[in-house]
Amino acid sequence: MQLITFSALMILVSSALAADCFGNKVSGLSNWAEAYWDARQKMCGNEDCAYQQQCTTYSSKSTGSGTVSVSLTRKYTGSKKGFPDCWDATDNRDIINQCVNNESKLSGDWTYNGQLYQFSGSGP
Repeated sequence: MQLITFSALMILVSSALAADCFGNKVSGLSNWAEAYWDARQKMCGNEDCAYQQQCTTYSSKSTGSGTVSVSLTRKYTGSKKGFPDCWDATDNRDIINQCVNNESKLSGDWTYNGQLYQFSGSGP
């Protein structure tokens, strides 16, 4: 019984930490993933954002098939300040790999622990 309870809890936790993907589905969107990674680097690496502050970064990637433009926004959703999950929220755990590479969706968000990260893509 405890094994079943633990398994159910793990499913609940992992779904709570998953990104929500939305927007248009674009075949081959992973060809433009570099724009998403670039916006992430600008934000999480504090290149275009003040350290631990709310902000939005932008990037785009062009191929022979068109251009994808991306914005990445981070906001507080609670009283807790700071963005300690920036790298994980936008990387392997969630938005880029889940929404862009796996589901081919232009946009997605991730909310946890008072933090919201949201990618919005447009094109090609």
